[in-house]
Amino acid sequence: MKRRQSLQQLCCAWISFTAMAATPILGNAQTRTDTFPERPIKLIVPFPPGGTTDILARTLVEGMREALGQPLVVENKQGAGGLIGTEFVKAAAPDGYTLLLTSLHNHVMLPLIQPTQFQPERDLSSIGLAVQANTTVLVSNATPAHSLKEFVELARKQPDRMNYASSGNGSFGHFFTEVFKAQADAPITHVPYKGAAPSVMALVSNEVQFLVIAYSAVQSNAEAGQVRVLAQDGERRSPLLPNVPTLAEAGYGNFQPTFWLGLSAPKNTPQAVIAKLNAAMNTTLRSAAFEERARKSAWTSTPGTPDMMDRRITSDLKQYGPTVRKLNIKAD
Repeated sequence: MKRRQSLQQLCCAWISFTAMAATPILGNAQTRTDTFPERPIKLIVPFPPGGTTDILARTLVEGMREALGQPLVVENKQGAGGLIGTEFVKAAAPDGYTLLLTSLHNHVMLPLIQPTQFQPERDLSSIGLAVQANTTVLVSNATPAHSLKEFVELARKQPDRMNYASSGNGSFGHFFTEVFKAQADAPITHVPYKGAAPSVMALVSNEVQFLVIAYSAVQSNAEAGQVRVLAQDGERRSPLLPNVPTLAEAGYGNFQPTFWLGLSAPKNTPQAVIAKLNAAMNTTLRSAAFEERARKSAWTSTPGTPDMMDRRITSDLKQYGPTVRKLNIKAD
């Protein structure tokens, strides 16, 4: 009996000790959250250097570094249409020190095309939308079409000679060009490349004749006269492209490929950390320096809350899901 009582007392003492020991651990965890960030933050870009997502990432980190008081280091982890970098962040510790520069492509297209591997609402926490990118429709200079309708007529007459580029199977360019093909009855053949930069160079060299892409990814080539811009998305013409008609003006108002980019973190990242990251990003997006960079790159800043990004993702998944299934778009 005495031995049993001694064992009970020992157990009680151990439980009390464990509870007391846990208190400072929780306190330290709270302190680390309150003082976030205390070391450099890694920003993963799931695409090759030189593309729209990479350009935006390197622009964002400058302002966010000042707002957060810690360096942000951009790291490109391309491959599998953006899935490699996305999975890397998904598996990272939910502490705010590993972030994802995400986009319509890897946050909407990927889960529609590869639903068993990645689901944004399940696997990541939204920080916020950053920008909408002005999307352009281009042809190579060797293509004798100076309007979108002329290109469609040319493709119908020469269906075996008109090809289009994309950043890969299941990418933004692949999806929206297939949508355009279906709407315009334009028989053009898909040629996938590994990223935005290679697809642009394919257009410059006339390996392909058609490309749908964010203007920032092709801006230097367009300004140098190496490619021809036939149309742009949006309700009005960008100041950078005052002589280029909108898709509505070109006769294709139902075709509106809107490309957005934002920031995400691993699921279960503390809300206090998400709030700090969101505030730093919004401060950057509203700064005069970023506004000037956005104007030059045909971006529209979209500061807001994580909930706003969640609603956009949900809306896009609902809107584009039926089209992906109907057109049977597959990933690499």
